[in-house]
Amino acid sequence: MTAEVSGGADDVAARIDRLERRLQRERAAREQAEAIAERGMRDLWQTNRTLETRVAERTVELEGSLAAATMAADAKERFLAELGHELNTPLHAVLGLLELVDAEVLEPVDQERVREVRDHAETLSGLLQGLVELAGAEGAPAPADVETKNVSAWLDTVIDEWTRPAAMRGQLLVPSVVGGELDVALDWRRLTKITGALLHNVVEHADAGAVDVSVTAADGSIDVVVTDSGPGMSADDLARALEPFLRHGLGVGAGAGIGLPVAQRLASGANGTLDIECDGAGTRATVSLPYGR
Repeated sequence: MTAEVSGGADDVAARIDRLERRLQRERAAREQAEAIAERGMRDLWQTNRTLETRVAERTVELEGSLAAATMAADAKERFLAELGHELNTPLHAVLGLLELVDAEVLEPVDQERVREVRDHAETLSGLLQGLVELAGAEGAPAPADVETKNVSAWLDTVIDEWTRPAAMRGQLLVPSVVGGELDVALDWRRLTKITGALLHNVVEHADAGAVDVSVTAADGSIDVVVTDSGPGMSADDLARALEPFLRHGLGVGAGAGIGLPVAQRLASGANGTLDIECDGAGTRATVSLPYGR
């Protein structure tokens, strides 16, 4: 009996010893885990502080860069506007004086020289105006100047303005309109500038012949398509047609390519699009602007 009691006591003691060692192992493991977690939290907190500091520094840098870029853009726009005004003033005086020259008292060769001077002066004046418009189009989008007009009446006004310049180049404007009876709420001044840029490009670079000017107003969009009769553009020029200052062609008629980039940026500023296509001879430019009724 005594031996049995002694053996049972030893078993209990051994079991207690195993439980104590297990408890110690679990306590050590928990303490190790807590230490690892504490180090991780401390590293995470330090990393978060470092990131917050870097973000704050980067934000200050970006704000400074944005302010500098805005100031530079404003200064450029003001400079170009003032430059355009200062240069256009004497140019307009030259053009006015040329209009006063009496063609009847000039020899044919002198008449041709006067005509060349006038053409170059008008080209330079248009280039200066294009630079100003390009600078404006690169800046913040201008607020919409929405008014309600009749589509056909607007097209008549555009055709009247461009008939004479086109005729002087041997070009005939052929207008057509779908939905012309509609009265549409639109930024008509913007569309007039875009269409004017497209027609100016045609007058400067296209061959003599018919120039189709079609307008379609339907489904909440007004589309103006200007199609000329040549000489068209190469594949490389077509791919870069909306890049500013790309020259098209050679010789006196070569253009600096400001009109199309201005038109494209004016269109995008009104949530519209401008697409240029060329299929053999001739080029087709399509501008689409959304409108309200």
